[in-house]
Amino acid sequence: MKKFIALLLTAIVAASAAMTASAADVTGRLAEIEVEQISVAPKIDGKFSEEEWGSNPISVITKENRDPYLSLCASDSAWLTNDELLPNDMKTYMRWDENYFYYCSVIDTKATYNAATPGNEGSVWKGTSFIWQIISDKSITDSITKTIVGLNNDGQILWNTETAEAGTAVETGAFTPTYDKIAIVREGNTTVYEVAFKWETIMPQGAKLSVADEFVFYSLYMPAIDDTANPVDVAVGGISDEGKYLYWNVTLTEEVVPETEAETEAEVVVEDVAAPQTFDAGVIAAVAAIVSAAGYAISKKH
Repeated sequence: MKKFIALLLTAIVAASAAMTASAADVTGRLAEIEVEQISVAPKIDGKFSEEEWGSNPISVITKENRDPYLSLCASDSAWLTNDELLPNDMKTYMRWDENYFYYCSVIDTKATYNAATPGNEGSVWKGTSFIWQIISDKSITDSITKTIVGLNNDGQILWNTETAEAGTAVETGAFTPTYDKIAIVREGNTTVYEVAFKWETIMPQGAKLSVADEFVFYSLYMPAIDDTANPVDVAVGGISDEGKYLYWNVTLTEEVVPETEAETEAEVVVEDVAAPQTFDAGVIAAVAAIVSAAGYAISKKH
């Protein structure tokens, strides 16, 4: 009997842990943003351009303003001022179209580190990586899609989908990624993360979102420079006064097409100005007098 009770308690604890892992009550943790539609999809190649993503990032984190976005995970508070670890500049962009939700972060950091290897994707969170979470509706409290993605020291992209929202086509584990397309490219001190999430994968029953629809998205950047596991969190959406990482409640908006001023041709008006008759007569008389005088002079000369 005692053994049965012990097994029962173990099962209850395991079920409770599983529920906690997949639950996400975002009440009081939402930042409202609008994401603009795009008519030409960005190329997911790890090469950022404003022509593809626009010039208005959703979030801008710099060396000067980054403190409110940081949360210490390690025991040494010196990590919170470590310029080797923390982003000196981080801009995040979002766009969408009929088939995809697009995400891009461009991050300037002096160093990165991720020792995870294929087959060991569960440890990708310990190194430089992102956590991306998606909920189809802010009222949901018991189901969420959560994926952790990183570029390891060998230049390989590794991911681990920990949980999946009920009713979606998302599969947990390291074999089927949440996203449809991804590129992570580091050149010099800049790392570009570009991702395309397919609506049919991340929305319940494969629903496609359209203008005025909403969903919840969360982005957490976890920098690292050595084997210290996740020393600092960078909450890209911000941190509330209560210390809770914020989710974005995304509202999809139409594409804004810049207005161009219509070219106007300058009108050239040529007016016929009639000279006074007295003027014409005077001119004619003068010309006649000159011709006559010239004729007289010539005849006299000859």
